[in-house]
Amino acid sequence: MMAKSIRFFVAVVAQVYAQELVTPQELLASQGKHELTIAEVPFHDGYTDVFTRGFNGGIPGPTFRLSPGETLEVTMINNLDPAHSMSCAELNTEFCETSISNMHTHGLHVSSKGLEDGLAAQSDNIFAVVEPETTEEFAFTIPDDHMGGTFWYHPHHHHATALQAGGGALGMMIVDDPPGYLPAPYDTMVEKVLVISAHNLNTLQTMARASQSTLLENAADQADELELDTNVFLVNGQLDPTIPMDSHRWYRFRMVFAAV
Repeated sequence: MMAKSIRFFVAVVAQVYAQELVTPQELLASQGKHELTIAEVPFHDGYTDVFTRGFNGGIPGPTFRLSPGETLEVTMINNLDPAHSMSCAELNTEFCETSISNMHTHGLHVSSKGLEDGLAAQSDNIFAVVEPETTEEFAFTIPDDHMGGTFWYHPHHHHATALQAGGGALGMMIVDDPPGYLPAPYDTMVEKVLVISAHNLNTLQTMARASQSTLLENAADQADELELDTNVFLVNGQLDPTIPMDSHRWYRFRMVFAAV
């Protein structure tokens, strides 16, 4: 019986850890407005009963792809539980309002203005407030001369950023290179998207308890019970995935290291 149990455990671990890399869903700005929903999601299959905050059902969120001159339009939907969002005045701590969110980008040269500035939708306005059980419109207009590159996005509501982004609410953004910008063979390389996210469950648990949030309040304790790491590095939401590649072929790795 013991031998069978050990073999079963090894088989389960192999299934969870040795999977082929899965590419996040890609959404194109050219295809119109997209929905981005922040809600409670599972942290990882191996970490049973650990739940966090994520976009569109998991970690990471979708990859947004844009070209210079385009506008990325996003309807952000906040499905987080308002009951898990104590006010800063009530708690008298730096970690609070953990169910209030918004959308912020890293690296894009776009407007930081919002509705209060007369815009029809929020741009990269870190002071935008998306209350739980509400929606908000965002629009990121990319200048015509914007350099191509790999960027990322996450929520940036003050007092809740570390729990939301550090817990996995994040994703990649790609601005394509203008035609003719890269010489051959670099312009036709196969892309591999790697969103590398770091999650310190001890820190997240401490912040969750300080904010009186039920999400992640026992994350480190649950990992310890399962004899799993509490300092977790995920790649596209996976642990130690494999990447198949062909010899004598060029690949372009687009990598984001997302951590708080």
